[in-house]
Amino acid sequence: MKKLLYGLVVILALVVIAYGANRNMPSAEIGTGDSIQLNHSMAEEISSGIETVLIALKEFKAVTEQSPDDTTAIQTSGKDVEANWDKIEKRVEKMDPVAYEDIERSLYPLIAEAGKDQPNVVMVQQLIDETMEKLTEFKEEMGA
Repeated sequence: MKKLLYGLVVILALVVIAYGANRNMPSAEIGTGDSIQLNHSMAEEISSGIETVLIALKEFKAVTEQSPDDTTAIQTSGKDVEANWDKIEKRVEKMDPVAYEDIERSLYPLIAEAGKDQPNVVMVQQLIDETMEKLTEFKEEMGA
């Protein structure tokens, strides 16, 4: 009887120790490898998408500097930026709603201004700079 009681106490102690050790581990270490990989993969996709949008914005800025009177080129560049943003927009919103809203405060006015018949090039350039700054900051916060 004493051996049985001793065995149960030892097993109970091991269970309590194991449970306590799992509670102190960071959640990433407790989770499955698949979920960790999925989160890392999502962050990489968002980072890559942001880089694509940043490249489109740099090209857009070059168009406004080299051909400020070419409204067709400005409109096309605005559409390119919008198309690239649309590919990652929902994931950015899901990952960080506050940063998403901040980015969109300059991105959507930029897209709207670029789509006008006679876009204000100075305003477009200012909005490009603001949007690039916000996207770069978000990318750095992600650790990418």
